[in-house]
Amino acid sequence: MHRSLIETVLGAAVLAVAVFFLIFGYTETNESAVGGYTIKAKFSRVDGVKIGDEIRMFGVRVGSVASLELDPTDYLVQMTMNINQGIKLHSDAFAAINTAGLFSGKFIALDPGGGEDEVLKPGDAIAFVQDSVILDELVEKIVGFAKSSRAPKPAEAVAPTTPGAKSAPAKKQP
Repeated sequence: MHRSLIETVLGAAVLAVAVFFLIFGYTETNESAVGGYTIKAKFSRVDGVKIGDEIRMFGVRVGSVASLELDPTDYLVQMTMNINQGIKLHSDAFAAINTAGLFSGKFIALDPGGGEDEVLKPGDAIAFVQDSVILDELVEKIVGFAKSSRAPKPAEAVAPTTPGAKSAPAKKQP
């Protein structure tokens, strides 16, 4: 009897800790529904972006990615973003897909634009975008640049010599 009581209490404690971590994870990740309005943007590449990823403005979360759909007419990816109420984006706003870290996920960085431009309304589209940068392609470009800058120029090229071989005297031209 005493042993089953200890097992029951221990099981309840484990269950309580699991519920605590679920609640903590839900509140800290801010995955609750975003109120506000939707804005669209079209990208050529959205590698690594998922529904629910953060929309940030100056490093602060202001929304989330609501949907990603391939437009069959122009083969661009239409991203729908939920933006918090009170965040105003102008017609010259800019959206860029950025990497949160070397091995982290992606987020969308927004620049609200400014000036006396017209403010975007719900359902409008951001015209200026920057696509996702693929790390493999970036590394390949850097390595290619490094190799090309290390290669000797044609005027600097030196004929290879064999160790121990004597070079023939140059012939003089008459």
